[in-house]
Amino acid sequence: MTMTHRLKGFNIAEKPLHIWDYIIFFVLAGFCFLTFQQGDLIHTGSSSIAYLNGHFLDFYDYNVEYMGGNAYMPSSYLLFAIWNIPLKLFGMLPVPSIDIPYVALMWYKALPSLFYVLSAFLVYKVAVEFGFGTKKAKICAFIFLGTPIGFFGQFIFGQYDIFTVFFMLLGIYYYFKDFRQPKLKNTLLFILFFGISFTFKYFSLLLFIPLLLLREKNIWKIIRNLILVAVPYAIEVLLYFPSAAFRDGVFGFSATGYIFNASINTGFQNISLVVVFWLAICAWAYFKDLDSKEDHVRWFLYFSNLTMFLCFGLSMWHPQWLLMAVPFWVMGACINKKFHIFMVVDILLMLIFIMFTVNYWVNYLDQQLFNLGIFRHVLPDNLGHKLMMRDVFIVKNHDLLMSAFSGILLAIALFKHPKFTQTDFKESLDKHMALIRTRMILGVGIFVVPAFICLFVALGSQPVVFSGEGESASPVGVTSPICQGETVSQVFTSDKEEIHEIYAQFGTYGRANTSDLKMELEEVDTGKIIYSAEIDASKLKDNGYSKLSTQTISIEPGTRYSLNFYSETADIENCVTIYRTSDTAAPDDYAVVDDSKQPYNLCIDIY
Repeated sequence: MTMTHRLKGFNIAEKPLHIWDYIIFFVLAGFCFLTFQQGDLIHTGSSSIAYLNGHFLDFYDYNVEYMGGNAYMPSSYLLFAIWNIPLKLFGMLPVPSIDIPYVALMWYKALPSLFYVLSAFLVYKVAVEFGFGTKKAKICAFIFLGTPIGFFGQFIFGQYDIFTVFFMLLGIYYYFKDFRQPKLKNTLLFILFFGISFTFKYFSLLLFIPLLLLREKNIWKIIRNLILVAVPYAIEVLLYFPSAAFRDGVFGFSATGYIFNASINTGFQNISLVVVFWLAICAWAYFKDLDSKEDHVRWFLYFSNLTMFLCFGLSMWHPQWLLMAVPFWVMGACINKKFHIFMVVDILLMLIFIMFTVNYWVNYLDQQLFNLGIFRHVLPDNLGHKLMMRDVFIVKNHDLLMSAFSGILLAIALFKHPKFTQTDFKESLDKHMALIRTRMILGVGIFVVPAFICLFVALGSQPVVFSGEGESASPVGVTSPICQGETVSQVFTSDKEEIHEIYAQFGTYGRANTSDLKMELEEVDTGKIIYSAEIDASKLKDNGYSKLSTQTISIEPGTRYSLNFYSETADIENCVTIYRTSDTAAPDDYAVVDDSKQPYNLCIDIY
């Protein structure tokens, strides 16, 4: 046997779904599971401890003291309470708290991650009911597991919207089970599980109603089923409605109103585009008469993809919410004649999704996700200062990125139309396995690789002496122009002994200024100038950070310093300004403008 033949036997790109596919998935998922995490999970998981402390009806009131309140319906907290029983028994979490050990956080994260894997199994079961056959259904489930946006929401962001997905899939499974000879039990389970999913996130109702109308044409039965699906939600509301903390937290959650933001102003009222088009989909579903189960599958997936476009293409979203669209994107693609195109589009969609996310949620959903991961104790304090994930990507325009994202979602939905679907749902996907694997690995790498680039740059950089933006603040405007006779300063205290580099974010008003600009470092208590420099204002970046000094400056730890900027010749037509942050509560670090202390910092980084 030649070497070529031996290597060909191990060429996984040419094999159908293989055990190595699952190994690669779980290695990637496990690595991201341990490495990245955002803080919302801590709040939700820890809040559930109130139930384990016996606070059932006063759950929301009790958590106001410990967690500041809760915004979700009880279902999420009840699931976490059951899951957290071992932590309670070991005494790790006596009361709800944000301050938890890493082991507890990973335990929290394991619950939705388990639901993610279970949801993949449900995708398999639903695909079998659709008529994919067991072999293709397994591939469909694997595609769900490796969908980049879903993978990000679960294993990198570390959220729990998968609870909604899991119960929706259960409802869909019973909707199509015994489809040709429907049983009342299956109908009731379909309604029940969608009703439960509705108590986690409200999006599921937008899918339930078109699905109901696609099959049920009797008005009275439709009304009955709509009442039944609301029962789980109604029970939870009735139990907790007397609580002011419940009403304020759950009904006052502003994110639930995002769906109404995209609208047309008629001069009298704003008309929500999402509501109008969703009602049109519902009407279309009701008036669509279908005979075969296969046609029900085609039209259900088409309407589902259209609804997902309305939810995430025409309204504001949080990144984890898109996990709810993943099953419908995947199953719709698996019966499409152009399946391979959708796999490529998924990679492009992930790229635009990450570009938007790291630019919109700066220092929040980017390299900062390392802060709660396994490397948290060895992270340098300058992570994200020299290089942020948004700097790795070229396009930073929010409107352009969101427009591109919305346009792709619309294309995904439109071309899931039944006329583009396969005649035989069992048509094999084996020839596309290389593309399926590439989609998963490359899609995950779109976030992971830039994140580690930022980490490596930080590891090779000088430690932070002072950062005006810190870990969460961002520029909100500029200070007064630095004209003749005016001084703009930043007061700070450092625990370091040396300064190696100074950067500042200037605004040049879109011109090359020729006025002089001076910078000096002053000891606040003594007034002693320990460093001064002339800055060439004509070379400063407009709206970007410019390097001002690379000279080593000795400083005393614990001493207050003021970094001053002033000009002796500048006027309003020939000057620069410095960006400032939002107001900060830090008492020892603050900006000074013309001898007046300000409640904010300048956008300055000192290393």
